[in-house]
Amino acid sequence: PVEGTSLRPLLQGCAPIDRPDAALVQSYGSYGVMDAAVCATSVVTPAGSLTLFGDGAGMLFDRAADPQETVNLFGLALAARLEAQLRDAMCELLLRQNTPPPDRGRHPTAQH
Repeated sequence: PVEGTSLRPLLQGCAPIDRPDAALVQSYGSYGVMDAAVCATSVVTPAGSLTLFGDGAGMLFDRAADPQETVNLFGLALAARLEAQLRDAMCELLLRQNTPPPDRGRHPTAQH
């Protein structure tokens, strides 16, 4: 089994979409590896995408002006408004979660 919330009801049209304009993705690296550089949280909206890494680095793309996401605007003053909007969207989606991150010290199906 994989931790998380099933998308099946949404795909079957049986569930409401909480925030149809934004998607949240979290990655925690490999089992047993919690290096901050490989842990990331991303939010994607029609306006842009923002990825924050556990070590403080990030990636920010203006999807309207740069649909191929080739110019990283993270931390640049000219993109401060877009970054703030995406951080707000990320926080909103994170607060809606009710599934805690998995214990990466063991495999979910292992019999330890």
